[in-house]
Amino acid sequence: MEEDTPTSISQLTIFFSSPKVFVDKFLFREIDILSKVHHPHIIHVFGIHRFRSALFVFTRLAECGDLLEFVQRNGPVSEGTARLWSRQIALALHYLNCLDIVHRDVRCENIFISAKKNAKLGDFGFSRYLLEDRDGVQRLSETYCGTISYSAPEVLSGQPYDPRLSDIWSLGVTIFAMLHGKMPFPEPRNVKEFFEFQVHKGWRMHLDEGLSTELGEVLSHLLEVDVGKRWTLDEFLNSPWMAREPGLLQLTPDEKGALSAALDSRKRRDETAPQREAVAEEEEEESDDTESRGWVPEGSRTSAGRSLSEGDVRA
Repeated sequence: MEEDTPTSISQLTIFFSSPKVFVDKFLFREIDILSKVHHPHIIHVFGIHRFRSALFVFTRLAECGDLLEFVQRNGPVSEGTARLWSRQIALALHYLNCLDIVHRDVRCENIFISAKKNAKLGDFGFSRYLLEDRDGVQRLSETYCGTISYSAPEVLSGQPYDPRLSDIWSLGVTIFAMLHGKMPFPEPRNVKEFFEFQVHKGWRMHLDEGLSTELGEVLSHLLEVDVGKRWTLDEFLNSPWMAREPGLLQLTPDEKGALSAALDSRKRRDETAPQREAVAEEEEEESDDTESRGWVPEGSRTSAGRSLSEGDVRA
């Protein structure tokens, strides 16, 4: 696995004429998070500049496009490639969790492939910080956002949910999609029908395509409806499927450095927790004024999302 050296810059333009709920609720939080994350498997942001009614975000160029484009152009990836890329995204999510950040919109369109064929997580429009109450209990997320075809059952059910576990479900959907060129569940007529597909585990992995039984175990644990039984990122990263390539069980120097910095940052935050508690509560109260109790669709972002459907890619 070769490390990438940023050489080209891509520009994302966000206009403040976007829907008010997006600007008020998500945009400025996204900017704050983008300015704080530095990881080899997260798209690097060089700078963020505001000019008149637009915000310009300058990021590293993903020469091979996003994962959806890559699969549509080249067909499903090999199991070895899926193992490498899913590991890289899982490490990015683990890093974010160490900073008390969750992504909440993991999908093929938000994973970008570099010239050296490494995967990088991007688009933090629905990301947020994890907050705790006075008793140290994590507050669950109540914004039902993202892309329905990648959303976990607990999100679709309309109940408060742990976004760390919903990101893991989305990772499972992404792994299936990159390996098969299609989504694990049939195209639904509505959210209720899609929820039923999930609950009854209406997905099938085509083992006759030469995919390993260990991969089947991984998908079963990631696409587990019961959040208490769903794998954690640590369980996924140390699974027998990942161990088929022992080198992937070791962190690279860049991965170690990023994780160490995140853990140091968490330690400093823990030391100042009493002072931050009042501020966090005030921010949460302000957030509730614009909190959407219904679905915040991917269309609230500046560009419309695209989803793999049955007809997008054929093996």
